[in-house]
Amino acid sequence: MSVEDAAFEPLLGQFGEEAFGIGPCSRRRQNRPQTNIQPGPPRGDESVTPWHVKLYRGYRTAVRSDRFLTRRFIAGAARASNYKTMDICIDIGAGIAPYRQAASTHFSVTAYFALDFSLSDAIDVVADATVLPMRSQSVDLVVCFESLQHIPRYYAMLDETVRSLHPGGHIILSIPFMFCECDVVDFRRWTTAGIVQELEERGFSVLHIARRGGALFAVINMIIWTIQHVIPGSHVTWRSSRTVGAYCREAIINLLTLPFTLLCWPAFVIDNLLPASGFYAGTFIFAQLGKNLDGQGESMASTARRLFAQSAAT
Repeated sequence: MSVEDAAFEPLLGQFGEEAFGIGPCSRRRQNRPQTNIQPGPPRGDESVTPWHVKLYRGYRTAVRSDRFLTRRFIAGAARASNYKTMDICIDIGAGIAPYRQAASTHFSVTAYFALDFSLSDAIDVVADATVLPMRSQSVDLVVCFESLQHIPRYYAMLDETVRSLHPGGHIILSIPFMFCECDVVDFRRWTTAGIVQELEERGFSVLHIARRGGALFAVINMIIWTIQHVIPGSHVTWRSSRTVGAYCREAIINLLTLPFTLLCWPAFVIDNLLPASGFYAGTFIFAQLGKNLDGQGESMASTARRLFAQSAAT
């Protein structure tokens, strides 16, 4: 049985054995609630992505400092785990899965599955994040980038993560704090100490943590989001319908926000030189499931003290 086949529970009905490339779907669910699971497009089939969408995504990856900071943190998390190989990785709320390559490379992932409630050209599994379609203790790494705040029952998603992970498995989260309400339903924000507490209550120990920028970085991002919200019309996302008006609006917003997007880079550098404060854009956190880690993890109190003594991002 392959590592992919071992992770996923059976996908019954019309999807058949090729739905996720995981072999025959002959197993039974182990008293799991029914989940609406659909297959995404074949992985690696770039023909489903229009060239102009690829170009726009490449532009955003190049100019947006938050994308760089996330990739930087993934690399740091891999170092904190001594580059441990992760056979199976689940990306919850993946969207267009912009960090698939970074996570797969740094953690030597064998099977990376992008999961979301909506279909995109990058999604492998459409499912409810609070009822994950994986066998218990079958996953090595769970990542969730800027999605936890969009899940109404986020605590159920975290509990499902605990169920799905191997003992000693890992999780990477990025969450917002000083950040405007996003373009889809947005429920909550966490402080650094708050998200550490959520994880420690579920048996995780923090291995690596960093703040996403400081005061300057957060303020500039707020200006960017203000511009996006005050321009009439709907913000274009990967879920949006593609109309001429939507593309025109997005072009105008990109022109107006480009100077501030570029200012985020020096803002991050300046914030890094200043003492850390309670004004920051968000938090990255890398943690391991299991309490007996031979002193590798940190308690919530020690984590908070260290963060306030450090510069904004490490």
